[in-house]
Amino acid sequence: MFNRSTLSCRYGVCSTTLREDSFWFYNISWANSTVGSEAAVGTRNWEALLLLLVVFAGVLGNVLVCVAISVEKKLQNITNYFLMSLAVADLFVSLLVMPCSIVSEFMGYWPFGLVMCDLWQVADVMMCTSSIMHMCTISLDRYMGIREPLKMRNKSRTVVAVKMGIVWLLSFLIASPLIILGIFKPEDILSEDLQCGIFNIHFLIYGSLTAFFIPLLIMLVCYSLTIHILYRQAQKCADKKSNAGMRRSTVRRRPKKKAEKESPPTPHQCQAVVSTHNKGVRTSVVTANDPAVKVLGTMFAIFVLSWGPFFSLNLANGICEICQIEEIVFKVFLWLGYLSSTLNPIIYTIFNRKFKRTFQAILTCKLCPPFRCHCDCERPVRKLSQSFHLNGINRGPSVGLHRHYRYSTSFLDSLDESKV
Repeated sequence: MFNRSTLSCRYGVCSTTLREDSFWFYNISWANSTVGSEAAVGTRNWEALLLLLVVFAGVLGNVLVCVAISVEKKLQNITNYFLMSLAVADLFVSLLVMPCSIVSEFMGYWPFGLVMCDLWQVADVMMCTSSIMHMCTISLDRYMGIREPLKMRNKSRTVVAVKMGIVWLLSFLIASPLIILGIFKPEDILSEDLQCGIFNIHFLIYGSLTAFFIPLLIMLVCYSLTIHILYRQAQKCADKKSNAGMRRSTVRRRPKKKAEKESPPTPHQCQAVVSTHNKGVRTSVVTANDPAVKVLGTMFAIFVLSWGPFFSLNLANGICEICQIEEIVFKVFLWLGYLSSTLNPIIYTIFNRKFKRTFQAILTCKLCPPFRCHCDCERPVRKLSQSFHLNGINRGPSVGLHRHYRYSTSFLDSLDESKV
């Protein structure tokens, strides 16, 4: 807008032109800044909407998991009890941790004071650590369930409750040093420019090791041993099938009675030994183990991808004093870890048809008293309970018929699941 000839003029007209040009320049600059600020506000609004959707999905998914396990007796087993406790931890992350993080992010500072900042940091570390510890415990429980299925099947609810209590206690103990920091070193929690976070290098190293890297090592060992056991059992099953095929060729020449005594194991029996996740009959070793391997691989991969970058940055920030990490990178990796609390209900239930059916019954309000997930459970029973006439004699339905129909829904469900 300004050129050299205009700036070199010393006449009044030229000076007037300079003032006019300056006026137009500042007007255009102000207009450009206004447009830029409006675009920035629009971008921030989309970011806020996206984060709120993550929070809403996390709350809805984890509430569905808790309600489904509470109302459906078929889902009440050892693994699902741990899953319910995990859903409670993820629910607290979605309800308490994420909203406060959104407020701090979009206001640019922490507006709630030192005490609330300290409590928020304790809740953040405790709930996220509890979520990770639950996944570690589930991986250990699944390994023991495949290695010693009879011993794990006989465990009582008291033992499961004690394990879950230990997980929550460990999570609190890991987060408890933040309470001491908030009392004796408040500057390590809330900075002078009102930024709420953890600014103590020693806690960054300690928290990263205890909350992520040690559970990661345990999960890595458990999943490796679990997959090793699955493939080893599958190999034994394949050997049994090959031996059974050889016996069939020799049994045909023997009398009928001897052939019946030496009948080979059925594919369903062999499948029951190989996999505890599916009841369907498989015809090959690879397909028999594919579902279990996919579940374990998906769980482990999502866990590492969600929390790995954040805790790696935390550890690097604690060890390397020279390292400069961009704030936007840190925030993206932090929310990637938060996202795992939203993804956990999807990951742990996507391979389970019982969860899917229970979710559908809950969302469509088809729960029957006393909160059984069978939408047509009452009406057919009333029809069967009506009296009927046979040869002029008024008779009620037999108890056996009534019981048979009441349990037929569960029986059909089990048959339907065996086809998967």
